[in-house]
Amino acid sequence: KVRISYATSLATGELDDLDLQALQVGEPLENIGWTIVVPDTYRLRGSQGDLDNTQKETLGSSSIDEYLSLVSFRNKGKKEGARDRLGKVTSYLQSGDQARATSTLEQVYNGYALDAAGNEDARVKLENLVTQQAVVGLNTRRQRLYLDNRAQVQQGDLNDQIEVAANANPVFSGNLNWGADDFANVTMGNNLEVNRMLNTIASKWIKHQRVTEPVPQLLDPVISPSGKSIVFEREIQVSGDKALQLELDLEKKGDSSSFLRTVWLLVLLVLSFFLIWRVVSKRSA
Repeated sequence: KVRISYATSLATGELDDLDLQALQVGEPLENIGWTIVVPDTYRLRGSQGDLDNTQKETLGSSSIDEYLSLVSFRNKGKKEGARDRLGKVTSYLQSGDQARATSTLEQVYNGYALDAAGNEDARVKLENLVTQQAVVGLNTRRQRLYLDNRAQVQQGDLNDQIEVAANANPVFSGNLNWGADDFANVTMGNNLEVNRMLNTIASKWIKHQRVTEPVPQLLDPVISPSGKSIVFEREIQVSGDKALQLELDLEKKGDSSSFLRTVWLLVLLVLSFFLIWRVVSKRSA
């Protein structure tokens, strides 16, 4: 699920024709919903675009206490979701699903929904996991180097262990998922000094990446429920390369321009009919 919030100000002029465009995601989308919140002083006259208007809801203005309660409710939901995702990491690791475990820990850590202790726990687990993945990558490269040059290496018990560990390495068969037992089998051909060296290199590598590539902070504004909420929906968008667009025709309440236009149109029609009637009457006479 992806949620994006936009805001526009009326300070620069009147809000009549509003053209909205979504981000170009590049992937097919499903269950798309746009909630447009307009001020109480405006009404929707019409719309056209890639989504269909499904419902309207008039929202009352909220007080400070109600807004703070909404923020607290949102933060509580985010914290519960983060704890739920953090609890699933163990099952992902037991099944060897490295990609899902990594992405889940990144979501929890980068979301900052937990308290300081919980977020630090997620950070430590994430750093240990990606460090272990780096160790597997370095060790796989070392095993590949041995297999490509084993004819030139003097055979011995240690080399036999490296070959056994290489045969047990799931990466060589194209499987990038492994559990705790697989990790032990991959590294069983190494002595303590080699494992210490691989862990040192991997730790410095990962820490250097985390310092040089800062994580962007998540912006999740809480919009006060006031004004009028207009919902537009679409079940699926097959072409992800096309950005969804929506054009809104808004009218300010109490604006007499549309009423005046209608009155003038009726006056012109009456005058035209009167002139035509006079011309026909003269010709008949």
